[in-house]
Amino acid sequence: MRISNMKTAIRKAENDYLFGGKGEGGIMSSRGVSEQLRRFADKYVIPREVMHPHSFRHRFAINFLQENKDIALLADLMGHSGVNTTMIYLRLSKEEQRRAIDDSVRW
Repeated sequence: MRISNMKTAIRKAENDYLFGGKGEGGIMSSRGVSEQLRRFADKYVIPREVMHPHSFRHRFAINFLQENKDIALLADLMGHSGVNTTMIYLRLSKEEQRRAIDDSVRW
C-alpha cells in the first residue's frame, strides 16, 4: 500500500482512532487491531507477516528519530524505562550500513 493511500484512509476515519472499535469509547482491542491489519493486508496486497501492531510501533520510532533526535523523549513516548531499550531504533540495517560506508570512504 502506498503511503499516500494510507494517509487518505486515515483521514477518512470517523473518530480520533485509526482503528475505531465498538467497545467503550470507540477503542478497539489489541486483538481487533491485529485482525483489522490482516484485513488491510489482504485488501491492499501487503504480506501478512509485515502487518502486525509492533511493525507500526517500530516504524513510528524510526520516523520519530529521523525527524527529532531526542531519544529520551522517544523512550518516554514508547513507555520504555530507559533509553537503553530505545537505542535499538538507532541501529542501521545492513544495507544502510553499506551505504554509510560507501558514502564515507573513498574507494
